[in-house]
Amino acid sequence: MVGIVTARDVQFRPSSALLSSVMTSGSDLVVAPSGITLQQANAILRDSKKGKLPLVDNEGRLTALLA
Repeated sequence: MVGIVTARDVQFRPSSALLSSVMTSGSDLVVAPSGITLQQANAILRDSKKGKLPLVDNEGRLTALLA
């Protein structure tokens, strides 16, 4: 998982913008480990004020997306 792009990220950007310049990545990216409980995931979403929570495995691969 290197980043995430949502509709909010591209809403006011030109269609020619590169995804790498639009996506949320690095330390701004909020992810959780696979196997997290729904209660824990909801707490992360609430505390981070994000609308999407990628779930990743031990190697950083996307396994699910909680919205």
